[in-house]
Amino acid sequence: MVRLQAAHHGCSMEQKARDILRRAVQDEATGAGFAQKICKRFAGLGVDELPIPVRRAARPPIVPID
Repeated sequence: MVRLQAAHHGCSMEQKARDILRRAVQDEATGAGFAQKICKRFAGLGVDELPIPVRRAARPPIVPID
């Protein structure tokens, strides 16, 4: 279905998929995208004052057993 829509609109399937996803997360009334909605949702909670945890070292790589 996406392939047919892409062909009909003269674009790649990848571009068509991006367009579909963009429309899915964009608020039609305000034009606000997903990130703007998240920022608005958590504004006023003092998220900027939360402590940043110390990063731990990454796990060692898995060594395959022969």
